[in-house]
Amino acid sequence: SQIIDINTLRSMREATYLEDISLIKKLYKEICTGEYGGEDMEFLGVLGKSIEKKDYVEINELLGTYISLKSSL
Repeated sequence: SQIIDINTLRSMREATYLEDISLIKKLYKEICTGEYGGEDMEFLGVLGKSIEKKDYVEINELLGTYISLKSSL
């Protein structure tokens, strides 16, 4: 399984500050074309729900947590 691209997640996080839902959805769709392990799939599921709700704060927090977790590996 692949690793979710951190740079794409960072771009998505920047888009939350602009509340650019179309860019967020576009980047999310790009990420979802990959094949990931269980933990990453779970993260994408939760992230997808936040995107549906257009909850920018939650999206930002999820991305921030995930990015810092993966960056420390």
